[in-house]
Amino acid sequence: MTRLRFKPILAALALVVAVSGLPSVAHATTFAPMTTEMLVDASTYIVRGTVEKVWTEQDERGLIWTRAQVTVAKVMKGPDEPTSVIVDSLGGEFEGQGLLISGAAKFSVGEEAVFFLAQSGSERARLVPVAKYMGVHIIRRAPGEREPYTLTYQSPPKEMFDARFLPHLEAERRVYLGDLIQSIDSRLVTGWTGEAIPGLSAAQLAEINAPARRRH
Repeated sequence: MTRLRFKPILAALALVVAVSGLPSVAHATTFAPMTTEMLVDASTYIVRGTVEKVWTEQDERGLIWTRAQVTVAKVMKGPDEPTSVIVDSLGGEFEGQGLLISGAAKFSVGEEAVFFLAQSGSERARLVPVAKYMGVHIIRRAPGEREPYTLTYQSPPKEMFDARFLPHLEAERRVYLGDLIQSIDSRLVTGWTGEAIPGLSAAQLAEINAPARRRH
């Protein structure tokens, strides 16, 4: 597996509440709506892949992370082309402790998605979804349709998550996978146009949007 390097980036507004009957750790971040163009510009990596394994770990500060091993089918943006990545989302339950965060990305084995990923953490050691759940575009196929569509899903903190059983969006609200990829490719062709994104400096945006990283 290719070792990835990371840097801090914006996250989504998170309200942390205790798991009933479990100790918890409080944490809060900032949240702003993200267009597809902003997601592309803010991402160090954009990959399409399938979740193969999900587990939780506690870091040296006592924070709990949910981790997903993703087998990568395609890299659309990034400094290299890993075949597998570990995607981290703050929150979860670990050895009797719970950390619940509103808006956190959740994962389930077998879930296929387009992941917009940013570098974060000490020594740039984690890949996290940009803007939490908004950085994971789950790929679904509605009954009777040939073309898959994508959706983002904000799971309630205590809800068990399984992407297979998410309700289908109404037809008029669906963003089809081909259209999403076309939008990503269009932005990658255009490149970052200088717009500010909260939490990222112009130098950071210029670095992560260098032409060599756009692999569409």
